[in-house]
Amino acid sequence: MLTADLVNVPNEDERSYLSEQLGIGDRCVVNPLGLTGEHAAALAARALPAAERLERKEVVFIGAWSLRKGAADWAGIVRRTRELAPGTRFRFLGTGIDREAVLADLDLPSGEGITVVPRYPASDLPSLLGPASVGALPSYIEGWGLGVLEQLAAGIPTVAYDVSGPRSMLGLLDRELLCPAGDVERFSRLIAANLTQPAAAYADLAERCREVTSGFLWPAIARETLDRYAAALDRVRGTVRPRA
Repeated sequence: MLTADLVNVPNEDERSYLSEQLGIGDRCVVNPLGLTGEHAAALAARALPAAERLERKEVVFIGAWSLRKGAADWAGIVRRTRELAPGTRFRFLGTGIDREAVLADLDLPSGEGITVVPRYPASDLPSLLGPASVGALPSYIEGWGLGVLEQLAAGIPTVAYDVSGPRSMLGLLDRELLCPAGDVERFSRLIAANLTQPAAAYADLAERCREVTSGFLWPAIARETLDRYAAALDRVRGTVRPRA
């Protein structure tokens, strides 16, 4: 890596570390992950009307069920959120493990209001996200967090721990959607606050979620990536490429 002509990372924290700790400097660039225009459009199209989603009070999580992604925190999150917003339901997508294993970790009196979908085709995600009210990602380490971007594309306000990746997206929307990693109480309060906000405010936030997504579509990311690769190649060759 120290002798590489160009190092491509998905978030600013990784770029800062490589630049400051390893001295790579301008040879390290950030190129985030993104969505195809078709996938983003499908996510937006299948979302239920904002008022209807808010009324459902359903929290959605996308990701493998693991300690890194906050599996140990979810029992406290579910209980505390339901204390603050009674009747809240939870939907866990792409866990990789079955419902019984998730419920065992949640240690709830019953599994009512808990939906677990261990695996799904990518084409099913728009319909799976369509009814959700608020997204949640209590992940301690992320390179990017593509599920957050997919939730935003569906117009779903999303709460996350303030770590690399999610902060790159949610920081553009509202930093109040981020909280310190491991702070289950604040995380739960943020979820409940978004579930119980006025319908007009929720609808406005949902629209701004989609607007943030527009900055992370693959055609634009691909063009910028190619430009950076071309510039790095010119630098190695000692040439100067005319700017368009």
